[in-house]
Amino acid sequence: MGSYNVAGSDLKKMVMAAKKEPVSFGFSPAADDAASYCGMHKTKAPAVIGKEAKDEGEGSKHTFGTASVDGKMMTLTVARDLPGLAKKFKKFLKANNVMLNVQIMDEDGNLLDSDVEEGLPDDPDLDEGEAPGPVAEGGSEGESQPPDAAALVKRLTALRDRFGGLAPELAGRLGAVLKQAVDLVRAGDLAGAAALADRIEAVLAQAGQGSPQPQTQTQPEGDLQKLRQAVAVLRDKAGTLADAAVKAAILDALGRADGLIGQREAEQALAIIRKVQALLAKTAEGGPGTDPADEWERRRAALEPQVNQALSQGLVADVDTLRKLWTWAVTNAADGAPDKALAALPRIEAALAALAQGGNAFAEGIAPDVQPFARARVIWTDARARMFGEIRKLEADITAACADDAELAAEVAAAMPMLAGYVEELDTRLTDKMDEIVNAASGPVRDKLKGEARALIETYRGVLAGDFFTDVDSSSGFGTYAVAATASEALGQIEAAIA
Repeated sequence: MGSYNVAGSDLKKMVMAAKKEPVSFGFSPAADDAASYCGMHKTKAPAVIGKEAKDEGEGSKHTFGTASVDGKMMTLTVARDLPGLAKKFKKFLKANNVMLNVQIMDEDGNLLDSDVEEGLPDDPDLDEGEAPGPVAEGGSEGESQPPDAAALVKRLTALRDRFGGLAPELAGRLGAVLKQAVDLVRAGDLAGAAALADRIEAVLAQAGQGSPQPQTQTQPEGDLQKLRQAVAVLRDKAGTLADAAVKAAILDALGRADGLIGQREAEQALAIIRKVQALLAKTAEGGPGTDPADEWERRRAALEPQVNQALSQGLVADVDTLRKLWTWAVTNAADGAPDKALAALPRIEAALAALAQGGNAFAEGIAPDVQPFARARVIWTDARARMFGEIRKLEADITAACADDAELAAEVAAAMPMLAGYVEELDTRLTDKMDEIVNAASGPVRDKLKGEARALIETYRGVLAGDFFTDVDSSSGFGTYAVAATASEALGQIEAAIA
């Protein structure tokens, strides 16, 4: 069979390895349990094992992911679920004289299926070579005390509370590990749960969580003078900028900060000063070596919430200009020109640095009766940019999974443009239609355009019903993405706006 197929003694060796750390697996069940394909490897990507399971297995279905073993429980974390997978995999194990219970979990740590029985016989082969338990300091082997359950639960709760500052993907993965630790506590395996808690602790430490940054305490009189000095320094720096529009926006922001200092509103003035400092630092960097697409994604993620809030709530003096700048940037990024998108960001950041204090400036840029349609236009533009960003993540994950197979990598590279092609079907016609609605007079003309927009939304939903969009977010086999979900959410919001 294939390169990664395991059975008999080879399967037991991989089970032993899975007791130490998760191993990759691929599985294709057959009518005869012993004939089912099971591939495992310590370092290969799960998708690679999964491809072999699909190609070599006798069955018509396959899955892949990672396998870990704790005591007499094997946990399969799968990229795609199969009906009755726990029972089928357990039967395969028994056919190879491996006596383990099986539970199936998704990548978010949710329990999908299980086949558990009491009184499974011990297997000397699976215990062979395992190290004895730790020796307590000053004592003899076997005298170490297990962790206290209540203290362990408290520790796990504290670890969970530190997930808030993590990237969503890392937080999700750690959440799955934490859930497994909680399950072990419930099962009475406190040592196993403590070991998982140690792993979570190590990852959090590496990610820099748990050490809050000291906050500067402001003193009214002294700080006001320091803030005035900071404004003066920044004003001098802004005077050297070549871009007249950026310079004007920054000077306007600093003028607003000066006014706030005069009103003794130190915190609000400091917020503007920090934004201007960050903007000037980015303008000064401008160094080579950073991929424009990566730089755009990083800065877009930071700016997008601020832009959306400013556009929807009228928090800037010139809403229409900000909307045009942002639309121009995200459209260029989606069309493969991230350098052009980056060129627009200094003006966008400068506008955001001088947010209007109180009131609502939205009406100054867009007539009140068409504000919802203008916001809807921005929603679709932003959604398309996010979808293309998610596709780039998928492309990178697929490329990494196939890196060890030159022939497969070449095939994948040739097919890669197809992925973006699917998103291209969700085109800019809806953006153009929303522009028409914004500029149309109220009454029959606008109502007709709304109907055309609703027809486009239904067309896009038909595209989303296709196999690619049905599978890409959670069943691609390479990770979890938000392509179809982003489109569906945006279409729902736009539909509500034109109802």
